[in-house]
Amino acid sequence: MAAILFCPLPLASAMNASLAIAKALRLRGHRVAFCGMKDAEAIVAPHGFENIAVFEDWFPQGFVRTWVKGGVDRGFGWERLRFLLDERRRLLRHEAFINFLIKGGIEEFPAAVAPFAPDLILIDSAVHTHWALAAYRTGTPCAYLNQCLPGIEDPVVPPLHSQLPPATDAAGGQAVEQAWDALFASRRRANLAARLTGVTDWIEHLTRLAAACGYPSDRFNTRTELMPVLDLPILTMCPDAFEFPQALGRPGRHYVEAAIDLTRQEPPFPWDALDPSRALVYVSLGSIAFSQSFLQRVIDAAAAEPGWQLVVNLGTGLDASAFTGVPSNAILVKGTPQLRVIERAAVMVNHAGIGTVKECIYHGVPQVAFPIFFDQPGAAARIRYHGIGVVGDFATSTSKDIRDLVRRALTDERIRDRAAAMSRTFREVEERQPSMAVIEHLCRPEAR
Repeated sequence: MAAILFCPLPLASAMNASLAIAKALRLRGHRVAFCGMKDAEAIVAPHGFENIAVFEDWFPQGFVRTWVKGGVDRGFGWERLRFLLDERRRLLRHEAFINFLIKGGIEEFPAAVAPFAPDLILIDSAVHTHWALAAYRTGTPCAYLNQCLPGIEDPVVPPLHSQLPPATDAAGGQAVEQAWDALFASRRRANLAARLTGVTDWIEHLTRLAAACGYPSDRFNTRTELMPVLDLPILTMCPDAFEFPQALGRPGRHYVEAAIDLTRQEPPFPWDALDPSRALVYVSLGSIAFSQSFLQRVIDAAAAEPGWQLVVNLGTGLDASAFTGVPSNAILVKGTPQLRVIERAAVMVNHAGIGTVKECIYHGVPQVAFPIFFDQPGAAARIRYHGIGVVGDFATSTSKDIRDLVRRALTDERIRDRAAAMSRTFREVEERQPSMAVIEHLCRPEAR
């Protein structure tokens, strides 16, 4: 049996799939542990996994809470300035950390994980590039666990920040190329602006770190949606049925199960307050983002629909007292047992976060997606492409727009039928667990 080490982003939403895979591997007799930030310990320990904390001087307990900013209503004036100054401080600290790694600090990672003697290191693609380079320094075979969809430049697949469909002709190919060019041009402008404030170009900085680690320059890919990636196998935690067909068949990419942990611990909920005679409309922007203005528009939409049973997850940054005109058919809570609520829902209003999207698909629930940032527009584009929901504009949709979109998702039989069909596919792949065969193959000497 193999020793398999997970290097995750220690956010509960990002770790759900990793934990599901880890549990399945443990049941098959493999030794499994986690490594990375100290904050992962509180998430994995209840499941009986060890977490090997690394770089604790830089990522002490509680770091992730200070790093993640969930509010998406940025405001203007001093509020916006404070946000930008805070971002600059974070970038400078990250720059100092990369300098520490370049000067030899990266060797802390191989030293820390050596006693575990891993046969394979699975790196969450959401963590920064330096974690993959640190894993490379161990000499152990590595692969990416991709919680999102692939965000690597492609001639027919648009970047994840775009809601473009895949290219099927020359005009579509040109649109996709322009979308990628616009992304990289925007990155260059942002890096130039950062330089003017004393912050190093982070792509250039990470390229220097890769060279210091001895990683081949021709295998260090900076033409990506977010962070540079190493030339490693990629396990995408999503069945290929949800992907654009044009994106399939790329070498080294494996679309496996969604890895939805149906046994995960979830918070309590006032189930007795639900009215079963009403259509349950569940609303959540995930475990990170929150927006008072958007949720107020959703609440206003529900006030005009007494046939709905609205359940709103406010997240950690808002309180029910912040909202006005809350109708009697609305339940506002800070945290929900999402899997159980989705299972009962007639439709879900969400941010197109890939974890939430997969959970809706698994339960066959039509979606009304309002993407906010990063990979969410790409997930929303696939929701639209496959006809399993509808998509709105997060910033500009009025309460009437939201109401109309929810009505359509509730009444359109084609949406319901397609959602049900994809649900059957997801459940079949979940039962088959193709990730196990891929991971076990990567652990074998002949795969190295």
